[in-house]
Amino acid sequence: MIIKNNEYNFTEKRCLGVNERGNIEWFLYDPVKDKAAVQEEMSLDNLKLVMDQNKIDQNDGTNGFSKERELRKIARIPAFLVDKWKVELGIDINTKEGMQAVKKLLRSSDYQYLRTVSGNI
Repeated sequence: MIIKNNEYNFTEKRCLGVNERGNIEWFLYDPVKDKAAVQEEMSLDNLKLVMDQNKIDQNDGTNGFSKERELRKIARIPAFLVDKWKVELGIDINTKEGMQAVKKLLRSSDYQYLRTVSGNI
C-alpha cells in the first residue's frame, strides 16, 4: 500500500493499536526519504463497536455505577464527536457548562446510543 501526500510516499504501514481517543493509529514510513508519520483513523466500524458496548452496559444491571458505587459512567462518546461538538456547537466538555450541554445532548433521541445507562442522567 502506498499512501501519498505532497512530499512523501509512505510505502510501509504498520498498525500501532487503539489510542486513548478510541481511534486506530498507523505507523507510516517512506524509506526513500527516511521519513515517518503516525496516522489516526476513526471508522464506522469503531463507532458500531462503541454503540454495541453501550447497549451491553445499559443492560448490565449496574445502572452505570462502579462496584463501590463511587463513580457512575453515563456515556461513552467517541473522540471525533467531542471534537465535532466543540467545533460546530462550541461545547467544551472540560467545563461545567460544557458538561451540562453534553447531558442535554445525551437526553435527546439523536444521541441516545451514546448512553451507557437508561433513565435520568
